[in-house]
Amino acid sequence: MRGNENGRDGLFLLDGGGTEIWKENRTTKGWLTIIEPVSGWDDGPLDYILAYRRGGGVTPALYDGEMRPAVTFPMDGYVVHADLLGTGLEQVVIYNRETAAIYSSRELGLAAKPGARPLPQSKRLYSSTLYPGGEVKL
Repeated sequence: MRGNENGRDGLFLLDGGGTEIWKENRTTKGWLTIIEPVSGWDDGPLDYILAYRRGGGVTPALYDGEMRPAVTFPMDGYVVHADLLGTGLEQVVIYNRETAAIYSSRELGLAAKPGARPLPQSKRLYSSTLYPGGEVKL
């Protein structure tokens, strides 16, 4: 059964003390936004907020800490992100039943490097869940 398709969710950001920094005034319908932090999208020191499954015609995007879209991706679908090439930069993969597209902050070569080995992957990449926030390490 699908959720309430007439609902509205919205992004918001709190500081370390729980004070609201900003809150999205969502005007389109949608009720299942998934967000994840993305580190290493570009050479800058800051993380981005990846938001997807927004509904209402809102495609996946990377937002900065001021809620400005740094990148708005041209297609909708399921989303994963990882450093696929061992460059230290993360790529975003958006896929649906027909296609998968890989996006990067810049063009990267796909040629295999001599002595290349499989990259270690975090549990987030090999264990699928609807709750991608990660694990608490005790």
